[in-house]
Amino acid sequence: MRDLTGEKSVKNLESFLQKHISAFDEFKLKVLDQVVEWHQKSGEHTRLATKYSDTLEEYKMLFIQMKQVIKEKDNMVKNMRDTMRQTTFAQSQKFDQIQSTLLGTSEDTLVSLKKMTKMLEMKLRVKESEIEELLRY
Repeated sequence: MRDLTGEKSVKNLESFLQKHISAFDEFKLKVLDQVVEWHQKSGEHTRLATKYSDTLEEYKMLFIQMKQVIKEKDNMVKNMRDTMRQTTFAQSQKFDQIQSTLLGTSEDTLVSLKKMTKMLEMKLRVKESEIEELLRY
């Protein structure tokens, strides 16, 4: 058996320990470098995640605003259509009233009322086109 207390054995042991200690120190430095690098990358990822989260929140708010604008526009269109129906009905009644009045009047009055009726029909067409123009927006 070898003599562990001999000078050669002590030198071999010291050499063996020195190699392994230096290898361990290198390993330790590599691990520390990796930890520092991981910490830096995780910090960058955290900043990106925060940035994307803020951007998503901003888009969410924009989406909610757009939804509200669309809802308001839909209500406006509904109100305009209701108004147009009411106006059309009132004008139809007015037209019927004028027509019945025309039947009971003299020829001169009849011609005058026809002109007025045509003028009202033209105004009606203009108003309808204005309403349709508004509905397109």
